[in-house]
Amino acid sequence: MENRMHMNPKKIFSKLGLALFVMMFMIYAIQIGSVSILRSFFPVLFTKLAMTPWFNWALTFVSFHVIGFAIFYLMTRNIPIEEKDTPKTMNFKQMFVLFLICMATTYLFNYVSIFINYIIGILKSMMGQSSTVVNPIDMAVQNSGIIYTILVACISAPIVEELIFRKIMLDRLRSFGDKTAILVTAFTFGLIHGNLSQFFYAFALGLIFGFIAIRTNTARYTIILHIIINLFGSVILPNLALSPNPIFSILAVVLIFGFIISGTILFFIYRKRIYLEDAIIPLNPRTRFRTIYVNVGMILYIILCLIMFVSVILA
Repeated sequence: MENRMHMNPKKIFSKLGLALFVMMFMIYAIQIGSVSILRSFFPVLFTKLAMTPWFNWALTFVSFHVIGFAIFYLMTRNIPIEEKDTPKTMNFKQMFVLFLICMATTYLFNYVSIFINYIIGILKSMMGQSSTVVNPIDMAVQNSGIIYTILVACISAPIVEELIFRKIMLDRLRSFGDKTAILVTAFTFGLIHGNLSQFFYAFALGLIFGFIAIRTNTARYTIILHIIINLFGSVILPNLALSPNPIFSILAVVLIFGFIISGTILFFIYRKRIYLEDAIIPLNPRTRFRTIYVNVGMILYIILCLIMFVSVILA
């Protein structure tokens, strides 16, 4: 704790932001560079790979889940960690309640994204451009085999993302209070998706996941929830909705509205159980925003993510 007390809080936020920036920059560099090299020097091979259901997911796995994660870990391992209590267990009922709340959150905030993308589409059409706003994850899922989607999007991605945000990052921010740790990790988690279609529900889920991780002192439950949510959102519900059998399509609609209604009701029933602990190292309220976000690392990360947001909108 002595090292933590003597370390400038602004430097901690900057180092975390810089680690996120370098990680994301390298991910994009590897992905864009690999595609460019293959297309320029090995066009026949690139054409064959581009038509396979696993190529994009393999590129994501290597660039993000292996290299990107290693970069982030190495750049943040020397940042002090607050000592925490032993992990607390959750029973099936608690997990099921949280699952329903998370699913309701996902779809409610997804509708916010759909509305905003609709407005952006209108503005694009007024400027003579295509009104379509691409959702990268939808395109990736539609163009990939179900096995690769499950392995990378539904298993590997949740594990890596939860280790980054609800383990490595959250543990290094808990000294500044539950509220700060949860908000910062949720915001940066939303940004990392690089598009408006996922930002809002990812941010909202990040708030819930952050609270769960802090209250249980472990990321294992958020990993489990994240995997299940991705399975429903990327595999189960899309396949039901797109099924030629109308019964399955109706079932998908019923499930979605069932999640929204039950999850919303459960949130209001259990909201009084939400509590946040104060900071061990409080930040000055008047300089809190500047300390967290107005530093080299965070500014670079936010700018890079905003560039990705704009590139997706204009695509």
